[in-house]
Amino acid sequence: MANPQRGEVEFVIEGQPYILRYPLGVCVEIMAEFELPDIGDIPKTNLYDLNTLAKFISFGIRGGGGDLTVEQVLSLTVHIQEAYEAVSKAIVLGLVGDRPLPEEPVPAEAGTGESPKVGRRKRA
Repeated sequence: MANPQRGEVEFVIEGQPYILRYPLGVCVEIMAEFELPDIGDIPKTNLYDLNTLAKFISFGIRGGGGDLTVEQVLSLTVHIQEAYEAVSKAIVLGLVGDRPLPEEPVPAEAGTGESPKVGRRKRA
């Protein structure tokens, strides 16, 4: 069972459940594979390219403790839209986590020269 707090997403291929997870080590491998200069560029990668998506599935399964090569992924029947959604969700969970994003920065008061401040959410 996938644990979103660990950045895990369950993805089923041909009836077999796999865990997709993108911990830092896997993200570094992705950056090297796709020659990305920054970890923040990972979500911008074109996952609609079949070979790219297969690589991301393979990386994610390995990050989740499984082992499928890109060639094995390509030999299986994979629903592209489901794969895209699962990989995208797992990447976001891996990079940001499952907590809500912070509020937008509050602009500085005109003419004060102060830096923008990030608003804080009040707990209920």
